[in-house]
Amino acid sequence: IVAVIDGMTANGGNANIQEKGCNILRRLAAYHLEIKLTIVESDGVDAVLNNMMTHSANEAVIREACSALSVLCVDKQTRTFIIQQGGVLLLENAMEIHIGSSLIQENALDALCLLSSDADSEILLTSNIITSIKDSLDNHIEESNVQRRGLSILRNFSLRDEKIKSSIESSGCLDNCTKALEMHTSTPNVIDSAFSIFLHLFNRSECQKVLLRRGMIELIVHAMMANVQSQRTQMLGCSLLCALCETPHSRVIVVDACGLEATVYAMLTQFSSESVQDKGCRILSCCSLDPLMACYSEELNPKLVDTILTAMDNFPDSVKVHENAVIALRNFASYESNAVILRPHADRVANSLRKSVAKFPNECAARANDTLKLIR
Repeated sequence: IVAVIDGMTANGGNANIQEKGCNILRRLAAYHLEIKLTIVESDGVDAVLNNMMTHSANEAVIREACSALSVLCVDKQTRTFIIQQGGVLLLENAMEIHIGSSLIQENALDALCLLSSDADSEILLTSNIITSIKDSLDNHIEESNVQRRGLSILRNFSLRDEKIKSSIESSGCLDNCTKALEMHTSTPNVIDSAFSIFLHLFNRSECQKVLLRRGMIELIVHAMMANVQSQRTQMLGCSLLCALCETPHSRVIVVDACGLEATVYAMLTQFSSESVQDKGCRILSCCSLDPLMACYSEELNPKLVDTILTAMDNFPDSVKVHENAVIALRNFASYESNAVILRPHADRVANSLRKSVAKFPNECAARANDTLKLIR
């Protein structure tokens, strides 16, 4: 290790040696913590950073340097040192100069993700990191690896303070989330990051505008349907639809966009997820208030009933699932056309409601009694 670093230091102007040196350091450090620490303690980080300054225009060198830097972000002390030495600026510069290289974008984003994980918010705000991420996403819209890495960083940022959240909004990164939903509908890890960003920024005005654009909720529903076997995608998608269903206007759009079908399929395929069942029942309870439910498809309505009752059976000890399920049944039965659908299943409905009342009387008793009256 020392010999490699000394060789890089002594031959700083030789791009071929620098490329190979970074490659060796990366491969040595890839899987062993002790080797990573040895490289850091032997001034390997300095060698890589010097490399990025001296050979900033050399694509091969920068590709290996960014990759090496990402595996050397071993602990907070090292990450802080890299930031103090201008590592973030060097990565941003590399991404700008080599904007056409998807590999450099991927490697640089990997490094930025680690460096920014515990960096002070003020450091992030004074850097150009969000703009660099957006430029990378814009220029590599079809590259799922770039999209996954870039959106993953933005997802982490969306959990930070209000200034960072405002910066994400003002930079136009929500448009990148929308494009990702369009272009990478069947790539769960890309979709998950986009969904998470929308959820974390949901209460902000700009995010609301984006979510209520024409066709946006259809994109969310389509992405859920395309990844129905991914539990995380269904959890996040149901959480997003649930938030949207809190207001009458967006609730109607969710129903029109086949959001109920997506919810039912999510609950059926992810029957073991309490979170999906809870959010699903909440969506159904909200949407059951809408007059559109009174004339909903004859094919879907029986599935709604069965899905709700199955959720209650599968999670007998979940007060959230039962409370929302009972509300959904009560709201659903409030329309005579739907009450007709419930009546053939009256025994099963009554049995489920009795269990809910026995377990959670305060949360379920009144609405359960209302439901039983409506389906008699």
